[in-house]
Amino acid sequence: MARDDANPSLPTVPRQTWIVAVALAFWLVAMALQWASRAYQQEFGAHADEPAHFVTGLMVRDYLLSGFHWGPMTYANDYYQHYPKVALGNWPPGFYVMQSVWTLVLGVSRPSMLIFMALLAALVASMIFAALRRWIGTGWAVLAGGFWLLLPLTRLHTSQVMVDLPVVLPCLAAMLLWLKWMQRPRPGVMLLFSLMAAAGILTKGNALSLILVPLGAITATGQWKLLKRIAPWLGVAGIALMAGPWTWHFRDVARAGWDQARPTLDYTGLASVFFARATVQAVGLVAFLFAVWGAWSSLRPARPLALRALAGACVGQIVGCYVLQLVIPCGLEDRHLLPATTALVILLAMGAHDLYQRLRAVGVRQWWSTAIVGLIIIGPFGLWTFSAAIKSCSGFGPAAAMLLSFPPAQRILVCSDAIGEGQCISELAMREPVRPAHTIVRASKLLASSTWSGGDYKLRVGSQKELVKLLKDQGIVWVVVDSAVGAGARQAHHDLMERLGQTLALRGQRIYRGDSERNQRRYVGAIGVYYLSPAGEGP
Repeated sequence: MARDDANPSLPTVPRQTWIVAVALAFWLVAMALQWASRAYQQEFGAHADEPAHFVTGLMVRDYLLSGFHWGPMTYANDYYQHYPKVALGNWPPGFYVMQSVWTLVLGVSRPSMLIFMALLAALVASMIFAALRRWIGTGWAVLAGGFWLLLPLTRLHTSQVMVDLPVVLPCLAAMLLWLKWMQRPRPGVMLLFSLMAAAGILTKGNALSLILVPLGAITATGQWKLLKRIAPWLGVAGIALMAGPWTWHFRDVARAGWDQARPTLDYTGLASVFFARATVQAVGLVAFLFAVWGAWSSLRPARPLALRALAGACVGQIVGCYVLQLVIPCGLEDRHLLPATTALVILLAMGAHDLYQRLRAVGVRQWWSTAIVGLIIIGPFGLWTFSAAIKSCSGFGPAAAMLLSFPPAQRILVCSDAIGEGQCISELAMREPVRPAHTIVRASKLLASSTWSGGDYKLRVGSQKELVKLLKDQGIVWVVVDSAVGAGARQAHHDLMERLGQTLALRGQRIYRGDSERNQRRYVGAIGVYYLSPAGEGP
């Protein structure tokens, strides 16, 4: 499969000009795809975790600017009292450090964060290009990086402020650094591998799937003697020292976000089927078969050692991601497989190029060979896998802007589902000129109790009178009510708050009413903002 003009015995580093040019092109493509998805016009509410990731990164940034007058935990607890969507501990700090560094330079805004996410996607696509260019040529490598940007999972998470895309970057970097170390075992390369692997784990725990990358590469090449060196074991020790303390300290907090408290055979059975299907669907059936072809053609003994190592590492990454989801019951969501998509695309490109070379060997012209391979892959992908990935979550922005036009340091009650409450909190926090200022209270926490996942729901107030008394005791001044909560997420406190909103509207205490948008459906007049007296007096 190696190109005719490639030297398979020594690694060829892509020229810096090519890397920079391709990275800039990928960045522009990623931002264009975001614009096509309407991400710049929507709010942080495409997933229940999105507002939490944004607000937590905002907290880290604000702490860095605070002068360190408070301890980090004291500051975080106070910040949570104002913006109750801080989730540091539920997730490691890696993404929030990246996010805070970016916003310290380019400011806090929706476009700023989305441009940052597009940059992360472009860097990943550029690394795919760099990994493949030696073996399949510049043009094919560019197409592979572009194909990864077009994957539904990639498009979706490039348009969201979620941790699933940022973790892909250190994971892929760690894999490529391990391969570089196998070719030239130098301490500096192993140190960089350890740093990237630890950075991945400190971004999201599913970077633990990297554990099978070295095993896959060594198995594919038979270089078991590398394990007799002390460097790999020092690398593992370094990863444990860097990522272990945080992971261990917050293990119970992180486990609270799992679907189950511990792994079970029932969950593993369900997960084995779900994630097997999701792995195929991530790239499409035909593209997945080409990835299998790429693995087979690249792992044959006659292939260059470095090529077999790359293919083996990719197989290890895919299997590692799959196995990890069977062991840790963190939910049946295909986003957990995003680190595996880079390996799938690398193998897919190898398989596609192998078919191209076979067509050329039997006399098919270059452009016809390219067209045939492209049609076989892109045709089914475009028909059955590619999706528009339209982002649709808005409505709280105008309400937040209106609330911030009044005196600060007031208490605001927000009533919606988990996504809507977080969406409103993130809009208010993003727009605050000085943070923390307003104190936002979630109705789902004040008026009821439940577990992290929403189970064991219990209403704390049973009547309108009790509700008003509770609001008075809490000093609530403003109430934001979202009436677009779907039947699946609606609870008893939503009905109580909607009745209160209707009563306040009749008394002339509704000062804003606006539309909301969810799942590409518009809800007219769903967002209402109501004023209560400072004493909390209402009906």
